[in-house]
Amino acid sequence: MRERVEETAAPALAGSRMAGPTLARLLPPPRPAPDLEVLRFRTNLFAPLHDFEPSSGKGRFDALLLPGPGLLKITVRVSFRFISGRRPGDDPFPGVQGVEASEYVWSQGEQDVYKRRFLTEIAPQWSGKFSLASTRQPDDVWQGVTVTPIVGVVEDDLRPHAVLEIHKRPSDVQPVTNFVRRREPGKPLETYFTSDAMELDSEMDDPINEKSIQITKVHFKRGKTELDDRGKGELAPILAKLTADPALRVMLRGRASSDRKAGTTAEEGFKLNFRLSRERSQAVAAELAAAGVAADRILQRNWGDSGTTFDEDNCRVDVSIVSHQARQGAAHEFGHILGLGDEYGYSDIPGAQPGDPLRDEEYVRMVKEQTGYDLRRTSDESMMSKGATIRPWHYAPFLEALKRIAGPTWRLR
Repeated sequence: MRERVEETAAPALAGSRMAGPTLARLLPPPRPAPDLEVLRFRTNLFAPLHDFEPSSGKGRFDALLLPGPGLLKITVRVSFRFISGRRPGDDPFPGVQGVEASEYVWSQGEQDVYKRRFLTEIAPQWSGKFSLASTRQPDDVWQGVTVTPIVGVVEDDLRPHAVLEIHKRPSDVQPVTNFVRRREPGKPLETYFTSDAMELDSEMDDPINEKSIQITKVHFKRGKTELDDRGKGELAPILAKLTADPALRVMLRGRASSDRKAGTTAEEGFKLNFRLSRERSQAVAAELAAAGVAADRILQRNWGDSGTTFDEDNCRVDVSIVSHQARQGAAHEFGHILGLGDEYGYSDIPGAQPGDPLRDEEYVRMVKEQTGYDLRRTSDESMMSKGATIRPWHYAPFLEALKRIAGPTWRLR
């Protein structure tokens, strides 16, 4: 028995023709040390990518890969141009006819505050939400190598990626559409922003989202701005909902009837009625605040006597509960500067519904090629739709830039 054990355990002689497995056959093929391969990547000095233009046809930014800490630094250079004065295109919007001209004029202090907020508040909303992972082989060596995009905004009047043309408007009138124009070769991106784009707002008049268009009327007596017992009673159910659910917000739209005081001009009448509508919404806001509703949950948009009649029913505040996310309009527009498109897209085709194809074929193609996602029309919390949430596919421009810097072997993690 002992002899058999020794015979089995004896090593094979050099040059023997053993049929069984040898030690060499049991080992994997030799390859470079995994730590050395990754170390070469981590210590590589990659050239910065200047003025990168995503394949969506939108956006422009700089990108710098810092492989040591695993960061992709995205930098957008902007120039600020502050525009004072009412523009002809403002007149059709509710309420603006009654606003004093002085409310359309920037002060230096207001410009400084807007600039500081844009430079510090927008980029963090886009930073560090998702990572980009290496797909290099062998997988067990590279699977832990990831890069996280970090976005920054800097002021640069000499070589801006985007010129922010920011128009002064009162924050409590119906907002106008902000936009970023389509990219033109060799030119900074042109934009139209308004002074209220840094304030939290919600997409209220969305015909797809039924949650945001149920209106409660809170009435006032003609010519009055004090909330009486009738108005408080009408407001009570709204207050109960806001108290029960701290995630809800409320939109207040102040209104006034179209009657004028004897002897006043049309312009004087517009101003008086806008003041009435503003003070009425302020009275409702004060009532809510006194009951413990935080100021950042209360949005105000005043219409004056736009679209109303002499009927006293127009002496009111329209109150709407908002259950979807509020966002800064500037954060959505910044997505266009990064190369993203709109995803709501229901207004460009009559009868279009969520789930229908988006018309922005270049944006859809970029997202599909880089991340694998198939984009459709939505009315949801996506930052590029109606909300403030960064979705995985919003990093498609960053992934495209990373591949330009370090080769094609990357994917969205």
